[in-house]
Amino acid sequence: NKTPVDYDEELVITLEDWYSLEFLVRMEYVDNVKGQERPPVNYATGLLNGYDANRTAPIKFCPGKRYRLRVISMAANNWSVFRISGHKMTVIEADGVRLMPLEVDGLNLGPGQRNSVIVTALNSTDFNYVFEFISTASSVDNLEDLKPRYYSGIVEYREDATIKDFSKQNDKEPVWPDDMALQAADKQPWLPVDRSIELTVNRFIDKFGVPYWSLGKTLYQPTIVPTLYTAMSMGNLASNESVYAPQTNAYVLRHLEVIEFVISNPFINDHTFHMHGHDFQVTEAGPCGKATGGYPEVSYRKSGPWPIRRDTVQVRAFEYVRLRLRADNPGVWRFHCHIAPGHDYNGLAVILVEAPELLQKQQQIPSKMIEMCKMQGIPTAGNAAEQDIIEQSGTIRNILSDIGSSNTPIPVPNVSGPILTKVIDYCRHHRNDPSRRQPREPVYDETDSSETAIQRAISQMDDFDEEFCRVDQGTLFDLILAANFLDIQPLIDLVGFTVANKMKGKTVEEMRATFNVKNDFTPEEEERVRQENAWCEE
Repeated sequence: NKTPVDYDEELVITLEDWYSLEFLVRMEYVDNVKGQERPPVNYATGLLNGYDANRTAPIKFCPGKRYRLRVISMAANNWSVFRISGHKMTVIEADGVRLMPLEVDGLNLGPGQRNSVIVTALNSTDFNYVFEFISTASSVDNLEDLKPRYYSGIVEYREDATIKDFSKQNDKEPVWPDDMALQAADKQPWLPVDRSIELTVNRFIDKFGVPYWSLGKTLYQPTIVPTLYTAMSMGNLASNESVYAPQTNAYVLRHLEVIEFVISNPFINDHTFHMHGHDFQVTEAGPCGKATGGYPEVSYRKSGPWPIRRDTVQVRAFEYVRLRLRADNPGVWRFHCHIAPGHDYNGLAVILVEAPELLQKQQQIPSKMIEMCKMQGIPTAGNAAEQDIIEQSGTIRNILSDIGSSNTPIPVPNVSGPILTKVIDYCRHHRNDPSRRQPREPVYDETDSSETAIQRAISQMDDFDEEFCRVDQGTLFDLILAANFLDIQPLIDLVGFTVANKMKGKTVEEMRATFNVKNDFTPEEEERVRQENAWCEE
């Protein structure tokens, strides 16, 4: 009378990839090549429950018993296949979330993933059986006996029983669990999406041949002020993404909004992405670009009515995956590739700053944590990583000289969030321009003709400035107001002359149409004004 999820005994099985060098030693070795010959590929040894998987103790089964195997991939880099000859498995859980039972032949886990399966022991002790553990990584080349690596051991019913291996005659493809086929046991339907965030895997190779990764255009790097401290200390400004250093790839999530993340991987490397603080629905997967390098074409798949929820998802080569979550857990959460050597370590991550206004009210950073950071010289407030950017503003520079600290939140009441983001982007682009660091007089010279001044200002624009000013008229006027309020003279010059250039060569009527200015003169008044100012047209 047992249900598919009932069991008699529980066993934990951990699958690992063990390297002979410690992680930081390996990464230092790889990162400091500097044009020398690249180090040889370091292939890992597979461990099962902490021991060489070819030498580990047998897994003992009693006839007729039902076992819950908690199979955990503790790998840093490798994918893990696990199965038992002569036995089916019923998947009931993924990453801590209960699932509707699904029968499979084995498990295929990416780094960081976990599954629970029910395995019913056979009723006979005539045979022992073989468990198989295959460890492989897409990030290194195939090499006989090294990739993939095959490990096996015994599932023991009786110590002296004959061993029964996997059938060589059975050419049927094994059934592996696919996220699109697995359904949540609590039958939570698809969440309705409020906002979509697209994150594309990018790969960069430096001049020494060292690869770096990013989710989007920027590779993640730690900041001078940890993002959690910035979120906790910046008051209302913490809800503005521009407050966070650009290398954090920070996204601010509003409380209770439903976000759909679209993760696209147009490269030949497989990834698993892990989210802190949340599990998420996995709703859809499909092809991303044209598969190359012998990789099979990715098929389009879609979840059933109650999508699986988990916190670590596989995104295979040339595949996209859609994820949905409700932002109901205020905090600062990392979303990163779970492949530690080279992917996570070299920038493949973003930061989710969730409901910072509630985080500030509901949480308090422990005093011991603050003390520990101070002992290491780590700032615990503000966003000091952007000090050189914010000091391009004369207004903020003057405030800082008065208060004597950059850790105090500075309100900017006259500038909206989107406009402040653009202003910070401008300052960030010009941060290394020496002329931007000191106050200076406007470009305009009274001896110049207006046309000469405009042409000179335009000649000083680079591609970024041209794109920066390619905005609608309302945004352009908001930038003028922000530049004046923040006292950023180069920006005042740029947006001011952009408006002047729009006016160049236009008649009064054309300028009224361009700037939506209503003509409140009568024809008689307008003619009188023209006569009084006829000298302007001489």
